[in-house]
Amino acid sequence: MAAGLSGAIYCYNTLTMIENPIKIVFLYWEDCPSHGDAWDRLQAILKEKGVKAEVVRTEIRTDQDTRQWDFCGSPTIRINGMDIDPGGAAAQRVGLNCRIYHTSDGRVTPMPPDEMIRKAIEKALK
Repeated sequence: MAAGLSGAIYCYNTLTMIENPIKIVFLYWEDCPSHGDAWDRLQAILKEKGVKAEVVRTEIRTDQDTRQWDFCGSPTIRINGMDIDPGGAAAQRVGLNCRIYHTSDGRVTPMPPDEMIRKAIEKALK
């Protein structure tokens, strides 16, 4: 385990060998019902776009973990260190809670919209 990480955080990596992979961190809280679907959506979009990335899936389990990871809700996706919805992240409190996202037409959703994920990936690839 990396220095400074809480023993309550569980991580695993999916790494496809490429020269300069983008790094994606998928943070989730087990009690949030949408994290599984969001994980599947992220994987499907990576496959659809043919993007090879280092993907780290990290479970946030304690209030200490939320502070350490600046966790504003589940699911949270960060690509190369940047939240895919920085404005939305800033508007939510740090803690063990489910996150909300907004679609392009303003509707609230518990998962990041496909287009939001695609745009963040495209930005990271530039």
